[in-house]
Amino acid sequence: MFAKTKVLLLATVVPILKREMRIGLSPHSYRTRLSLRSAKNIPIEYKAIGILHMKGMQIYGLIIIPYHFLISQFILYANFTLIRHRDELELIMQLGVIVLNITVLGFWGTVLEVSGWFHSEVIKTIRSWKAVQFGTTLEYKSFRKFKKSCLPIVIGYQKLVQIKRLTVLKFMRAIVKGTFRALLLSKK
Repeated sequence: MFAKTKVLLLATVVPILKREMRIGLSPHSYRTRLSLRSAKNIPIEYKAIGILHMKGMQIYGLIIIPYHFLISQFILYANFTLIRHRDELELIMQLGVIVLNITVLGFWGTVLEVSGWFHSEVIKTIRSWKAVQFGTTLEYKSFRKFKKSCLPIVIGYQKLVQIKRLTVLKFMRAIVKGTFRALLLSKK
């Protein structure tokens, strides 16, 4: 249930942030009115999406932490078992562990990659706001202050865990480093 709700939340938020709130796209790519992309409405809509996302991350962000730990430990244990005890395992068991290891690693790598992509798309949207048309100087000044105060929406839990573009690379590096450390510390 949690995964379906999170996918639904992302499936509705991503098109709004990636297409509807981004300034400078061709007029045919928008599905909403032009007034949504005005200096008056962008702050209201972005903050509303940010609050919705924050409420969702209060639940799902907490789930990411133990999932990340458990998946990392499973992959490390599977790698260690395959390398250190390959003579003791039957061929079918080795293949099963390899397939399961690759599946789990691919799934979690994809989750981290999509989450990092989401973060980078939000940053592109915020940067596109340089082209917003202003009616008055007061509107310009207030929008400029809003833009400076905007934090990109990120998947994770508050400041504890934030998944960005480099998170998947750090995860893979930690798996490789952890596997080698476990092999070096174990005795044959």
